[in-house]
Parts: sequence; structure tokens; C-alpha cells
Amino acid sequence: MGQRYLSRGQKVCGILTETSLELESTSSMAFVIGVGLNLSTASFPDEIKQKARGIAPDGQVDRNRLAAALISQIQTDCGTYMTGALMPVYREWSGVIGKPVTLKVGSRTVTGIVQTIDDQGQLVLTDDAGQVTAYGSGEVTKVNLVSKSVLIAGRLTDDAGRCRHYHLETDVVGLKCARCQTYFACYQCHDELTDHAFVPSPKTEQVAICGVCGQRMTYAVYAVGHCPACGHGFNPRCAVHAGIYFGD
Repeated sequence: MGQRYLSRGQKVCGILTETSLELESTSSMAFVIGVGLNLSTASFPDEIKQKARGIAPDGQVDRNRLAAALISQIQTDCGTYMTGALMPVYREWSGVIGKPVTLKVGSRTVTGIVQTIDDQGQLVLTDDAGQVTAYGSGEVTKVNLVSKSVLIAGRLTDDAGRCRHYHLETDVVGLKCARCQTYFACYQCHDELTDHAFVPSPKTEQVAICGVCGQRMTYAVYAVGHCPACGHGFNPRCAVHAGIYFGD
């Protein structure tokens, strides 16, 4: 399975994993992880410079300390990864959930919207035909980071999720109503356009969506104040309405 890690919407890391199976028992004989990191690279070819960046393009990276920290964390997580304990954090920082992707599975190519990453680490995809499938292997070869404000309902004034009630530069978040499971630009838009009052969603769910890139977020990720995928800032004054949007 191929993975990519994003910083402000640009790729900084690629991970490839391979498993060697024992033919008779089909159990794993070996598991190999390959990690490639863009460290302090500041210049990329024109065809990828909008898609890739280094993790510290303006500074120095101690490669030995970084490698040691990475290996140490892998060793720590190896003891619990089979329990699925890592998956909530993985989902929070996923750069593909809610986004259109192209997935290469063997000689076959599938396109669709990523719904989630399940507890077994499989990519759950709704394809262009509307069928939902969980993929345990393959490579995501393309992630569409363009605006997904079509996923935000409301009396919108632009394509980033701003509405007639809230339209500052940082008003680019859709919040999910627990009853209708729809992201709205604000509770006022929701109440004007539906037959029920806005019902707050549990903070552990993906309660917010970025109107700039379509990244879905739990409350903990949203509360940081900017999108983890594209880096766009959110309006801090929305905190006064937290009781309307977010439940326990």
C-alpha cells in the first residue's frame, strides 16, 4: 500500500509497504516499510513545485535525530497497532478522507471519493458508480485538492463556503448537523433551508470540512485554527458558537 503525507497541502513524504507471505499458511513472513522524506529541499521542478515541499525548506534538519525518532516511534506503535488504537489519530490527519482520488490496484485503476480509513487500515472508497469498497492494498496515485465547497450547503456567496451571514476571509468551514448529516456554512443557513433546527455533532466525529480544499476534521483538528491539508486559517470568533455546533 502506498501512502503520502502532506504539509499545507503539499507532499513531503512517501511511504511504501510490502508483505512477504508464506504460501501454505498465507501468513506474513516479513513486513517491509520504506519511507522517503523531503527534508530541506527548497526548489522543485516546475511540474511538481506546487505539489511538493520540504519539511524544513528554510532550515536544517538533523537526519540522525529524525531517523532515530521515527524508528523509536515505530517500535513503540508496533505493540498496539493490531488493536486499531492508532486509527483515530490517523484519520484526523489524513490528507485523503473526503477527497476525490485515483487508486491503482494491480493493473486496475479506480477513481472515487474516500469515505474513511477503517479500523483495519483499509481505504474505504465510493467509486464513480456509487459502490463502496474497502481496499487493503494499492497506491493512491492522485489526490484532488481543489475546492470541494459543493459539499457545503447554505446561502453561499462564493465557492469556498462563505455565506450571506458570514463572509470574512477566514469563514471557510462547513459544520455538520448530526440529524441530517450535512455540512452547512452556518447554523442560520441550515435553519433557513431545512425543516429542523441544527443538531450539534459529537466532537470525535468529522464535524467540520474546509471549504478551500475539502479536508474533513474532528473538533480537535479544527480547533487548531487552520486546515491541516491546505493551511488556510479559520475564523477564531466562531468559538462563541461552539455550543451550537459541537456536542459531547
